[in-house]
Amino acid sequence: MMGTPENDAPDSFWQADFAVATERLLAIVAEVRPQVMVSYNDYGGYGHPDHIRAALVTKAAFERAAHLPEAPLKLYEVTRDWTRMDEVRRRAEERGAQAWWQPSPDETDEQRREREQQMAAMAAAQGPITTRVDVGDHVAAKHAAMAEHVSQLAPTFPFLALTPEDWRELMPTEDFTLRISRVGVRIPEDDLFAGLR
Repeated sequence: MMGTPENDAPDSFWQADFAVATERLLAIVAEVRPQVMVSYNDYGGYGHPDHIRAALVTKAAFERAAHLPEAPLKLYEVTRDWTRMDEVRRRAEERGAQAWWQPSPDETDEQRREREQQMAAMAAAQGPITTRVDVGDHVAAKHAAMAEHVSQLAPTFPFLALTPEDWRELMPTEDFTLRISRVGVRIPEDDLFAGLR
């Protein structure tokens, strides 16, 4: 995260040359010819430096790809439906996991301020939910993939404390903000390829 020594490492994505990273992604876009590109918002979802860099590089490559014969037509940002998070927190806490976005009984005033600043920055960067994609059939795979992030997510991380059944009930969709579309769309959408099929 910001302020950690690992983020200062010259081989971290945050330290990568922006123009070089954009050119590398643009080359992939030219080869693969995606109709849709998806990334994080400018805050990286929750302030992760590599996610911020990924978002900025993706937006730059999307814009630069406009001249390609088969340019990408839609750009989305991942977003989250925070109206579901109280129930996520309650269930996670029942299983012994502390929700990082909630106050902790032993947090200091400085930790409280930092948490509140992070939540405010997350809210300010997040766009409206324009697109909800049903992922109910893929929840078990998503849960297993998150569990592989052992360097970032402890087993007591709130989202890992939830079972796949909890996920199907509480977060049955992946949510997105459509930032740019070069085709006509009708909001809300339930498919990232709406208007392209």
